[in-house]
Amino acid sequence: MQADVTNPGDCESIVSTALTTFNRLDILVNNVGISGAAGTAVDVDMEEWAKSLEVNVSSMVFVSKYAIPAMMQNERDEYSGMRGKGNGWDCATAVVFLAGPHARWMTGVILPVDAGTTAAVGIGMPKSASVNG
Repeated sequence: MQADVTNPGDCESIVSTALTTFNRLDILVNNVGISGAAGTAVDVDMEEWAKSLEVNVSSMVFVSKYAIPAMMQNERDEYSGMRGKGNGWDCATAVVFLAGPHARWMTGVILPVDAGTTAAVGIGMPKSASVNG
């Protein structure tokens, strides 16, 4: 679908369309961007600067605002279907991925292997749910 990611209504439509088409949303890749405004802080065109922030930063929040609740619904729906707690193999598969060719452009990555607990803090889960305390 075509959408303007600087328009919150379009961002909501993106998520709504995904849910209508696939009945769930499992992943969000916020991969949108334009070149920033040319120049230095002294001579930059502030309208161009604001536009680049709107496209490169605000759009990420707009889409996430609608996508995260949809993905959290999956967690609620499937929580009872999880088989026990994670184990060493969960961490091992992350290590294999990071050491392999698919992660060749990834550097300095912090990759939590915690079933989303760390990511969920601040978006409706109590702070006590975080492995970070």
